[in-house]
Amino acid sequence: GSQFLRVGYPEGTVGSRDCGAQFKVPLNASYEELYVAYRIRFGEAFDFVRGGKLPGLCGGRCNSGGNVPDGTDGWSARMMWWAGGRAVQYMYYAAQLGQFGDDFDWALGGQRRFTPGRWHTVQTRIVMNTPDAADGRVQSWFDGELAVDRDDVTFRSVDDFAIDTLYFSTFFGGSAAEWAPVTDEHIDFDDIIVASEPIIF
Repeated sequence: GSQFLRVGYPEGTVGSRDCGAQFKVPLNASYEELYVAYRIRFGEAFDFVRGGKLPGLCGGRCNSGGNVPDGTDGWSARMMWWAGGRAVQYMYYAAQLGQFGDDFDWALGGQRRFTPGRWHTVQTRIVMNTPDAADGRVQSWFDGELAVDRDDVTFRSVDDFAIDTLYFSTFFGGSAAEWAPVTDEHIDFDDIIVASEPIIF
């Protein structure tokens, strides 16, 4: 249809306070397995610069922003775009290697990239791990094709939390000026769905 959510990213801005949009939608329950999907369209001639964040699922404290999970607090699994439109799963989880999250490339069968001006469909499945076991699962599909499949993820060391929040988070950054767009940009979102079964578009 002709209705969708358009998010603006003003020239020269970075981070969730000044650029894009960020809010959390509680799911009013805690789930061991969920899917999230949406349609996304980057503006015509969109300049990806260094990269930026995109929505996903999270649980507990929904760790992000350099707050490394310790296994007892929370986790997050947003998407991210990098230079040239490279798509990755941007992960905060108990066994992460870097302070500012780890990237799972959307690269099964070849690296996936966003094309400005074109609608893409993305979908991610999260299955929580058995506490203290590296058996959590992350699967993601790009335009219907499996692009990520990891079954070795340690989200948590306790069973106090699972999947409980839709994390609508999108902005340019990073936080330094070199991440900022050099002109006003926008991204369109549509058909944002969270479900307990695979989502068919």
